[in-house]
Amino acid sequence: PSDAWINKKFFFDTGHEYPVLYTTYKATRMSWIIKGYLVHQLLPPLAAHYVLHLTMFSAYVALFYLIVRDLMNRHVAAVATIAFATYSQLHAVISFEWDYQTHDGVVNILLTLLFLLFAAKGARWRLWLVLAGAAWASALQTTYMGAFIPAVVFWYLYLNHKHGRRPILVSAVYVFAGAVAVTLLYGVASYLLGGPFLFFLSMIAPALNFGFAGYNFHPGYWASVDVLFAHVKGFVVPLFVAGMSASVLAAILIRGHRGPIRDSIVLVIGIFLITFATSLTFHMVGHGQLSNNHMLIYMAPFAFFAVAGVYGYFLRLSGIT
Repeated sequence: PSDAWINKKFFFDTGHEYPVLYTTYKATRMSWIIKGYLVHQLLPPLAAHYVLHLTMFSAYVALFYLIVRDLMNRHVAAVATIAFATYSQLHAVISFEWDYQTHDGVVNILLTLLFLLFAAKGARWRLWLVLAGAAWASALQTTYMGAFIPAVVFWYLYLNHKHGRRPILVSAVYVFAGAVAVTLLYGVASYLLGGPFLFFLSMIAPALNFGFAGYNFHPGYWASVDVLFAHVKGFVVPLFVAGMSASVLAAILIRGHRGPIRDSIVLVIGIFLITFATSLTFHMVGHGQLSNNHMLIYMAPFAFFAVAGVYGYFLRLSGIT
């Protein structure tokens, strides 16, 4: 696929050597381009490829573990992280071979959630919110992450209600400030690499098309539900986890469980169910959110958050936690 060559090209050349690189929406993924470019300037190509991807893998596994450990405990975090890190689709999806921004999108969304967690539960909440805004703006350079905005909002509102009770409008201002600040920094980086300072403008049209064009957006990406069940491997785990999660959430609400572990389970299950529902909605209006594996993979950390919640629930029932 052309993505494989185009994305690799960003790691070897800048807009000074190859101006056409920075005329397309693919140049808006500055969070990923900067990392790849720097590593490939420091190391030979093959070594740079492995160092870049293994570093990103280590980062998203570590971030996932830290989030679950903070919300639940080390035992649940270890089990859920092993499941997440060994999930075959996380490694087999073809976009990894494209040097696509898949790894980077997962890292940035996990950073966003971790910083929001710190903001809700700890001191220096303004700083954490600024960093969350910076991470979220970086995550949104991966366009498909836009579908998860409701889930991220739920994450902070739920945590903030249970812990910090920070002013919501003030929190939004700090998040926005972080997003603006990092976007300006990316603009400077884009300019130094031979691209436009307003690097994000070329993404506006594709983003609008993705959000509102329905079945006109890459019709070949979309598939009916019967095709999903028969051919889309990446759909299996999210669907199975959605069923388990909904059942556990219903049991918690019906039985009226109380306590910190209950709140954490509701949080991690809730964010996944919102993510799954949003993706299903996009799919039903014509986007391939559930039929294309390299779009589905962005749901993986949310799905394994829910796995942690389901596992924690059954441990709680058995009296282990």
